[in-house]
Amino acid sequence: MSRRDVAAVTLLIAVGATASAVASDVSAELVGQWGGCTYAVAMDGPDTVWLSVGSRMVIFDVSDPAQPRFVGQSEPLPSIVNGFCRTGRYACVAAYCGGLHILDVSDPAHPTHVGAFRTVEQSEFRAVACAGQYAYVADDPLGLRVIDLSDPARPTQVSTWAASWDSWSVAYSAPYVYLGTDGSLEIIDVTNPAAPTRIGTYACDSRAVVLRGRYAYLAGWSSLTILDVSNPAAPLLVGKLDAPHTYFFDVKVAGDRAYVVKFEGDLLVVDVSDPTAPALLGTCEVDSAQAVAISGDHAFVSDWITGLQVIDVSNPTSPVRIGSYDGVCHVMHVAVVDGYAYLTGYTPGLQVLDVHDPTQPLRTGWYAGADYAPLTSRSGLLVASEWDAGVELIAISDPKVPRHLATCDTPGFAWDPRLRDGYIYVPDVQSGLTIVDITAPDQPVVAGGCDAFQRAVGVDVFGSRAYVADCDTGLNVVDVSDPHAPVWLGASNTQQQHYAVVADDGYAYLAGWGGLEVYDTSDPTQPLLVGSLRPSMYGDENLARCGRYVYTADSSMKVYDISSPGNPVVAATCFVPGWPMDIAVSGGYVYVADTEAGLDVYAVYIRGDLNCDGVVNFDDIRPFVLALTDQARYAAAFPECHIENADLNHDGAVTFDDISPFVKCLVHGGCP
Repeated sequence: MSRRDVAAVTLLIAVGATASAVASDVSAELVGQWGGCTYAVAMDGPDTVWLSVGSRMVIFDVSDPAQPRFVGQSEPLPSIVNGFCRTGRYACVAAYCGGLHILDVSDPAHPTHVGAFRTVEQSEFRAVACAGQYAYVADDPLGLRVIDLSDPARPTQVSTWAASWDSWSVAYSAPYVYLGTDGSLEIIDVTNPAAPTRIGTYACDSRAVVLRGRYAYLAGWSSLTILDVSNPAAPLLVGKLDAPHTYFFDVKVAGDRAYVVKFEGDLLVVDVSDPTAPALLGTCEVDSAQAVAISGDHAFVSDWITGLQVIDVSNPTSPVRIGSYDGVCHVMHVAVVDGYAYLTGYTPGLQVLDVHDPTQPLRTGWYAGADYAPLTSRSGLLVASEWDAGVELIAISDPKVPRHLATCDTPGFAWDPRLRDGYIYVPDVQSGLTIVDITAPDQPVVAGGCDAFQRAVGVDVFGSRAYVADCDTGLNVVDVSDPHAPVWLGASNTQQQHYAVVADDGYAYLAGWGGLEVYDTSDPTQPLLVGSLRPSMYGDENLARCGRYVYTADSSMKVYDISSPGNPVVAATCFVPGWPMDIAVSGGYVYVADTEAGLDVYAVYIRGDLNCDGVVNFDDIRPFVLALTDQARYAAAFPECHIENADLNHDGAVTFDDISPFVKCLVHGGCP
């Protein structure tokens, strides 16, 4: 290191005493994903299954059907995967409201994103069929989209056809597209792809459509319907299998059998050797079936909660489940501590993921309990709200083997708790705020409570006060300097539906259907609204805070800069594939419980924040020097931080050229 460099580093240490927190350059990207619901399944040859798992397409080798083997997966796409088809070396993937995506699957272990077609208007890509250079997309609510794939990197729309009903499914048999809607089957001539023309229709709920010879098989509400479509202009009903009050979700046909899945129900094997008289042969129970694919004597069923189920149908009167690939659907709550993420949702139990490498979450443990439960944690301890059973304390000193410690009932219905200094603060619907003493974690006891409000759903604790989000009265402030005798101080009495709250010295931040609201709590008896931001779409139901930034997720993951509390600004956004329910922050990473899409992990880059505390100040000087002089030691010392935060001149490298802009960040109040 030259004298000039030594002097520069010395200057960094010197300015530390006078530096103050400043605004910083912020960006975010999705870097990891795990789990998600399985809605679609397809065969790609006799021994390969394509499965939708949340926002990814996942490829399995099923040469041994009893033991599906993971081969590869796509990168996370912008929305939930609903369907796929192959054209040459490419897979066309319908990603719900995220458009149509083209993947190169010539190497199944490493599917590569090539291009995408996305719409400006609101669309829901439900299904896709491929034929030659065209993809035909069932788009709810539009109808049919015809996409030219001649340049896979830049697929372009050549035409649309508007349907009168919501579109769910699509099949192709030259020169016709068969579009299934929830009110009809539409038969569309695409001889000229630029000018699709309907030539026939049949009034029937068509959740799924499959073609075999002269027949179209339709799965829908209360029936499997078989049509003769040899004359596409006049489709003719030839047979029907009625099932009152049942919703058939998908159908496939192989030989003289049809395989039908019921929504959240069974796989049915149906004899269609006589299409005029389809007859049920056998059933196999499946928890939450969505779609089915057939290869030889095996049915591969996508179960939206439990993953891929493999069923032996060699004896059609007695199909038997022989294998599976377990999935996790509807992740609703997340807590992160000590390099592990804990998830709860529709899939039974508590899922434990190793996130020491946040880009590659790895399931390492499971606990038989805490279903659906909101979570809070500290090192060695996890707390789960069990609604009408109070709270459960779970030891996580060995994260791979969580262990039940104790439960503590609360007067009301326990919701989203917080752990602070030996106490659990529980928003207790119908009973206000309940405080549980966990001085002895295996013997928790209710210490005190405050029932000045009745619909508490969120809480945070800062200093000697608890800040409670209540659905009826807004923000409530409670003095908890004596947790055994809490005292209600005041409420905002706003009409917005609030669901989450975080607080710091003098301010509380609430999230709800009205978006983000900021309250001045310097007078706790009269919290005063001083700032707000409207939601982008759905409203904010989750909230987390680190330093001068607040994080939430609705239609996107958002980073709010709250350095000026009365004027919060959006510092960064990143797409969210599903419907987010909960959010947690650990170091430079944000973890989103994204229901159908599973767990999403985002890296948040705050230029100049080298210790990842959410603030750029003199505490970042020594980490910056370490990043500058020994990047390996920096990574070891700050494993949840990003070396990119030290690239202050945006040249893609961390060098001594970043010293001057870093000093400007500290001294002049703004990072370049």
